[in-house]
Amino acid sequence: MASNQQHLLQQIISAQRHLIVALSSVTCLEVAGVLASGVALYAFSVVFYRLFLHPYAKYPGPIIAKISGLPVLYHSRKGDFHHYVYILHNRYGEKVRYSPNKLSINRVEALNDIYGFNKNVSKPEEFYSAFRVNKHARNVFNTADKEEHRRKRRIMSKAFSAKALPSYAPFISSKVDEISVKLNGGSFPDSVGHWRQFNMADEVNYLMLDIMGGLCFGEPFGFIAGKGIEMMANVHARAVRIYMTGQEPLLKRLSLDRVFFPHLFKAAHALGEYTRYYTEKRIKSRDNLETDKEAVEQRGYEDILAHLINNKDDETGSVYSQNELLGEATLLMMAGSDTSTTAINTALFYITNHPRVRRKLEAELLKTFPELEDIHPNAAENCKYLRACLDEAMRLCPSVPSSIPRVIGEGGIQVVDEKLPAGLWVSVPHFTLFRNAKYFDRPHDYIPERWIAEEEPDSGGYTAEEVKISQTAFQPFSVGPRHCIARNLALREMTFALARIYYLFDVEPWDVFTSLEKGPELRFKAKAVRTEPIKVNP
Repeated sequence: MASNQQHLLQQIISAQRHLIVALSSVTCLEVAGVLASGVALYAFSVVFYRLFLHPYAKYPGPIIAKISGLPVLYHSRKGDFHHYVYILHNRYGEKVRYSPNKLSINRVEALNDIYGFNKNVSKPEEFYSAFRVNKHARNVFNTADKEEHRRKRRIMSKAFSAKALPSYAPFISSKVDEISVKLNGGSFPDSVGHWRQFNMADEVNYLMLDIMGGLCFGEPFGFIAGKGIEMMANVHARAVRIYMTGQEPLLKRLSLDRVFFPHLFKAAHALGEYTRYYTEKRIKSRDNLETDKEAVEQRGYEDILAHLINNKDDETGSVYSQNELLGEATLLMMAGSDTSTTAINTALFYITNHPRVRRKLEAELLKTFPELEDIHPNAAENCKYLRACLDEAMRLCPSVPSSIPRVIGEGGIQVVDEKLPAGLWVSVPHFTLFRNAKYFDRPHDYIPERWIAEEEPDSGGYTAEEVKISQTAFQPFSVGPRHCIARNLALREMTFALARIYYLFDVEPWDVFTSLEKGPELRFKAKAVRTEPIKVNP
């Protein structure tokens, strides 16, 4: 037995020697050739699978998009991803495969099939995790877990209830008054006859950030007055980074965004720290309940973060952690300011550049509000034509223009007229759907009247049926269990700001939109109806 084992050992040693000799005769070039062949074979198999065997292989789209996510990454960085998808739908039809595992559907029926209640879909974790300032800062928007979302929404809904919203009105009014005073400074030419124009992309963003700062933390940031405006660039840069790393999670997973886009990473980090500072400051101020109570009484409302700190889930009894509070605060600052800024600026641009619309809106405001003081956040949203002007602006330039992806659950899902398999992404593109000629007459034109049904059928306006078709396709705040929880607050802020501006000023275009960061540039002249100075409410 021992001799047999010794003989076997000698054979193994001999075989190892022969292998070493054989390997020593293989050149580095030959090894590289073998590796290259392996890589090429793997790449070919991936391309072949994605083009011919993939569950989405039958759907049309650019070949490069079918085999790679690079087009999505490129257009996300460029900032025109929504327009890229729009072009693809015009070229390929209602259903487009815009990335290997992603399908876009330009049909109104798909809205409820994908985003409605009790659907077999969820938010893809790899996409929405990009929206978190840290991995624990999950909020009501970026959490993929449905039960966690329900818990958060039950707590958060108290801050946006019918009882809470009216209490925010005086503060919102004071901030709109403050921006009005600033705009009024351009009502007269300077000593050399030059009129002052305002870049409203910045001014409205200052306004909305100050409003959300006050509503969220109990104190405005002071952007309107010129404090901390360097944060503005960080807001935009963080949005770009989020969408890039969300569409291509490998960027964040391998920290490639830090290597290739360091300025975006730095800006996102700075904004996160800015929000963290105010969140921790607000939490600490709650320790002194007596002082905090006095502060609430003085400003007249309980801020949103206080609602989240004070309340617990009625079903589970759970409360928000500090990381969760940070997540919600970041969401409120980004979504609460950036989306409303886009909508207001778009409305300013289109109303001001359509004199007929502007005159009609001004007539409605003067008829509805005999005095400036009659315009308040709880009343402005009831102006029918004003609301139509805002809706039409959000249709042409939605605040969330791109796809809101969902990943299909086990067992698949029926969307429109066919069943889609599990594990893949599906979405409806807002920008594309809102310009679909099936649902909107003259889809590229700014026509607020499309939202108001004419009582006389032969008046030449839009019928109730036509308005209903457009309303069904127009869902800027999304639908289903994940629709925007702050919808009513946003509408009050936006309609109030627009009502005050067009009541107080003759607004004239100075320039047109020139980029994502600039415009519209407008000039404001105080109307004769306003004889006394504009005052800022305390």
